[in-house]
Amino acid sequence: MARTLGKLLLLAALAAPLVACATNSSAEAGSSTSTSPSASPSPSLPVAVVPTPTPVSAAPEGDRALLESVLGTWGDEGGAFLTFTADGMVVGSDGCNGVGATFAADGDTISLTRMPSTMKACPNVDTWLSGVRFVKVDADQLIILDRSAVEIGTLLRTA
Repeated sequence: MARTLGKLLLLAALAAPLVACATNSSAEAGSSTSTSPSASPSPSLPVAVVPTPTPVSAAPEGDRALLESVLGTWGDEGGAFLTFTADGMVVGSDGCNGVGATFAADGDTISLTRMPSTMKACPNVDTWLSGVRFVKVDADQLIILDRSAVEIGTLLRTA
């Protein structure tokens, strides 16, 4: 788990210079641009947006009990797991690829804002957890929902 968090932080650190490069204009770099009709603009590079987590303690009073109910680690026998931390972060794995997100209360569910994750080919691994967008806590069971709020699986509380 510590290695997964370390990898996630490394990924974010490596992405930051790329974002800076993608937003650097030619004027900032001191070069001039051609105004000839034959010059075509360079295509814009996609910019990775990394969401800022909101600590559970800073959440609105009415949302805190829901957010506190999800804190801890949830997993299954196949190696998939999600760990929700008090700083508003989620780290985990589908058994092959890393998953990272921030989380916030969204009515009676908890929504996840995904961050960049690995996309390795995973023979013989069910990567269902990569579709997580919402979760609901039901006692010691975490119900995993996709972007359409359709249940795609469950995890059990492990810690």
